[in-house]
Amino acid sequence: MLETNKEFKAIPFGWMRAIMLLVTYVLLLFVLNALFGKLILRNAENDYLLLGYNVGCSLVAAVISVLVFTKFADKQPLRVLGLSVERHNTVINSLTGMAAALFVLACGSFILLIFGHLKILERDWLPVPLVIYLFIMLGVALAEELVFRGYILRNLMGSFNPVIALLISSLLFAGLHVMNNHFNVMAFLGIFSAGMVIGVNYIFTKNIWYAVVFHWLWNFFQGPILGYPVSGIAINSQFIQDLQGPDWLTGGAFGYEASVFVILLNTAIFLFLYKQYSTKFKVSHLPNF
Repeated sequence: MLETNKEFKAIPFGWMRAIMLLVTYVLLLFVLNALFGKLILRNAENDYLLLGYNVGCSLVAAVISVLVFTKFADKQPLRVLGLSVERHNTVINSLTGMAAALFVLACGSFILLIFGHLKILERDWLPVPLVIYLFIMLGVALAEELVFRGYILRNLMGSFNPVIALLISSLLFAGLHVMNNHFNVMAFLGIFSAGMVIGVNYIFTKNIWYAVVFHWLWNFFQGPILGYPVSGIAINSQFIQDLQGPDWLTGGAFGYEASVFVILLNTAIFLFLYKQYSTKFKVSHLPNF
C-alpha cells in the first residue's frame, strides 16, 4: 500500500528513508571497522574469529541504524519491522524459508555432483568452529534482513508497487556485495535472484522470519557444511570439495551463489511462492506471473 500519511513522517517518502538508511548503515559499518579493525587483526587467532568480528560490526550497525530510523524517521513502533513472534505463522514462515534454502542448495549441488563438476575429497569434523559459524551466520542473516527486508523493502513498499519495491531492494542487496572478492556478473545475478526469493514472503506477510531463516541456513550449509565460498569468502568446512568446470556453472571462487543453477532455481521458487501467496492472501493489485 502506498503511503498516505506522509505528514506524520520526519522524512516524507519511503524511498528516501530507504536510501538514507542504507547510506547510514554502510557509513556506520565503515566507522566501526576503522575504530576497531586493527585491534582485532592483531589479536585474531582464527579466521572465524575475524569473520565473527566483521559480522558483529555489521549487526551493531544494522541494529543501531534501523532502530534509530524506525523511531525517529518513520515514527513507527518497532513491531513494524516484522519481528513479532506469532507461534503458528512464525513456525510456518520459518519452515518455508528453511525448505526453500535447502532445496536450492541440494538440487544444484546434486546436479554438479552427478555430472562430475563437484567432488567431495574428504570430511573434516570441526565441532567447535561449526557451532561458532552457526551463530556467525545467524548474525549475518539478522543484520542484512533487518536492513534490506525489515526496513528498506518495507519503506519502498510505501512508495512503489510491492513487486517494484522487491526488485529495487534486491538490486540494492546485490549491490552491497560488489566489493566482495571474485564478484562478477553471475554473482550479481545470483544474489539478486536470492533477494527476490528472500523478499517474496515479506511483501505478503510483513514477517521477517522466513527471510532470516532462509538467509541463515543458506549461508551456514553453503559454507561451513558443504565447503563452498560464501559470497567470495573461503570458510573452513566439514566437507573438503573440488569444483571442476566453468565458473558460470559451478560459481567458482565466489561460491555457489554465482552458479547458473542458483539463478534458475531461485527464479522457479520465486514464481512458485509468489503464485501461492497471491492465491492465499487474495491480493488483486499485484502483477500476475
